[in-house]
Amino acid sequence: MYKIEQIKKIIDKYEYVSFDIFDTLIKRNVYAPNNIFDIVGSEYKKRYGEEIKNFKQKRKEAEIISRTKNNAFEPNIDEIYDNLNVSSKDISRKLKDIEIEVELKICQKNKDLYSIYNYCIEKKKKIIIVSDMYLNKEIIERMLHSSDIIKYDYLFLSNDIKLNKHKGKIFRYILNNLNIKANEIVHIGDSKRGDFFFAKIYGIKSILIPKRINKLMYYKSNYIEEKDLKDYNNIQSFINNNIDLSQSNYFKIGYEVLGVLLYGYATWLLDILKKKDIKKVFFLSREGYMLKKAFDIVNDSNIISNYLYVSRRSVRPALYEVIDSFYDFKKNIKIKETTDVDKFLKDVGLEGEKYLNIFKKYNYDLNTKILKIKEMPEIFDELKNDIKENAEKEKKYLMQYLYENNFTSECAIADIGWAGSMQKSLCRILKNNDLAGFYFAAIKKIKDINMYSYYDSYSKIRPFVHLFENFFLAPHGTTIKYKKENEKIIPSLDEYEYSEQENKFYDEIQKGAICFINDFIKKDCQQFYNINSNISSSGIMTLGLSPKKRDIDYFKDIHYVETQKKKMIEMNSTYKYFFNISKFKEDFLNSGWKIGALKKVFKINLPYDKIYNYLMKNKEKE
Repeated sequence: MYKIEQIKKIIDKYEYVSFDIFDTLIKRNVYAPNNIFDIVGSEYKKRYGEEIKNFKQKRKEAEIISRTKNNAFEPNIDEIYDNLNVSSKDISRKLKDIEIEVELKICQKNKDLYSIYNYCIEKKKKIIIVSDMYLNKEIIERMLHSSDIIKYDYLFLSNDIKLNKHKGKIFRYILNNLNIKANEIVHIGDSKRGDFFFAKIYGIKSILIPKRINKLMYYKSNYIEEKDLKDYNNIQSFINNNIDLSQSNYFKIGYEVLGVLLYGYATWLLDILKKKDIKKVFFLSREGYMLKKAFDIVNDSNIISNYLYVSRRSVRPALYEVIDSFYDFKKNIKIKETTDVDKFLKDVGLEGEKYLNIFKKYNYDLNTKILKIKEMPEIFDELKNDIKENAEKEKKYLMQYLYENNFTSECAIADIGWAGSMQKSLCRILKNNDLAGFYFAAIKKIKDINMYSYYDSYSKIRPFVHLFENFFLAPHGTTIKYKKENEKIIPSLDEYEYSEQENKFYDEIQKGAICFINDFIKKDCQQFYNINSNISSSGIMTLGLSPKKRDIDYFKDIHYVETQKKKMIEMNSTYKYFFNISKFKEDFLNSGWKIGALKKVFKINLPYDKIYNYLMKNKEKE
């Protein structure tokens, strides 16, 4: 970071403070300045249906030609486009207009240095702004004003006075023009040559600031295809220019990782709903909580979004009418290996000593895993009538809840996805397979339902799926069933499973994510970024698959819930596993973030995704 207090102390000694513009007062939301030319070429093609071949190179060459004609001084943008090698002046004019538009939208104030500018105003310093730049004065002033840089006394541009910082003569011009001495002025800029060296030559005190301060924690292009690299670098620059380092680490994870992911999914969902002319979308609890928040921010249409309180537990009763045996139950309702008697009874809505005694009769207790009970067909027959009777009551309220919320097959559902089990259940309840589901990712395409995925590989998420899911969670318990209250059907929610501290962490992550989306849309430059699923997911892939020690510390004691409440990382110190491989296996399988678990044990950088795949394949063979 900039040494703000130190800079202020230096400024106090001078009457005049001179600022460079680009990378000092103003930041561009692109990785490199000439990335703007890529955007200009792309925008021209989008607007006019014609590609300007090699535009970036032609634009660079036009600038060189113009500078040569100007005896090496900075040309202005009109001169550059007069020398652009295209087929007509009309095309040149259109390209120039697009470049100016892009520059105005892609630029913003340097948030990290803005306090210094304000300090100068507060201390009534004479503010000078100076730049080697081809954009003319009117455009630069618009850019400054839109970046909240309104109060300044003098503006000197190289293309206007035909002098530049790069050769230093502009500093002599400023001293002469203002009739001041070198010891009355301090200059702040990022160029060693133009802002520091030549200012020194003319006796001006200069403060050299870094051109770029890398504030990103999850910038890693390993998960980016070559074709997406420029867009990825540009979006990372936006994040770097806007992320607030005074916020908590969890907030920063939300801003850098979850925010881009949510924005990418939400804009994809909005686009596909428009194309399919779907007017209403229901976001399924609980992971749909953050998806809806993101969608509502980007939604510029008349599509209605609702939050639907449903869960596997709350919709199952509507499926029980076709179940007459334990075989039917297993066929229609997935039973996990971790499901015990206690969880099973809660899932079918049967609680109390009466039902536990049936299991005790066969010498089983609440903690016995259902799939380990060989007499389960006989036990199920004893429970069947009560299961179906309870299910009939719960189904009635479920159907009324869906009706009151105008939930029909003409609507769509949205969720983070995986197996599409909720969609299948809802289709069966509606007795209609037309209901469409839009997911972040799916394990596989289900043939008999309409499902669409934003991201094409669940397998990459699987090693950290519980960590991933928890980022999206609503701050309320799961939906158990429904009840009538004031003549209206409302959801009956289970107790929220996470501690106050855990909830605070997730709240910070989610606030950071929403802050990113709001910042990005407010800047109104989103049209210049191609944020596809590969780009938007890169941050979460870096965190989930290539964690640092700091990431392990952030999440190791946070819990996840899958039938039972367990830690994201259950692992102990390495030496405890030297002679106890079975304990290593147990702790690894119990960890919600298995890549993080491996990293905690081995510590060094290893191909943990490959190790994970090897261990899981061996488990499946057992």
